[in-house]
Amino acid sequence: MTVGKRLKELRLKKGYTQQYVADVLGIGRSNLGHIENDRVSLESKHAQTLAELYDTSYDYIYTGEGEEHIDPDIRTLRRAAKDMTPEQRKKAIKILEATFEDLFDDED
Repeated sequence: MTVGKRLKELRLKKGYTQQYVADVLGIGRSNLGHIENDRVSLESKHAQTLAELYDTSYDYIYTGEGEEHIDPDIRTLRRAAKDMTPEQRKKAIKILEATFEDLFDDED
C-alpha cells in the first residue's frame, strides 16, 4: 500500500474530512487530495502531525510497519518521557511503581 492510500485509510477510520485534515496541516484541501492520491509527496513536517492526529506512528505512515494505532495516553506518556531528564524518569517510574505495584514485577 502506498503512503497516500495509508493516509486516506487512516483519515477515513477517524471519520475526518479532507478539509478538516487540510486545515490542521495548514494546506489546501486539494493539496491533501493530491497527497492521498500519491501525486504529491508527503512532507516530513506534516507526517508527524498526521501521526499524532491519526494516533499512529511515523513509521507506519511511511512504511506500513510499526504501530498502526497508538493509544493517545501512551503517546502523551512517551512525549513526557522524551522531555524528562534521567533523574525525572527514575522519579516517574518510582511513582508509577508505588501507585500501581500490582502491574510491576521484580524481574524488570
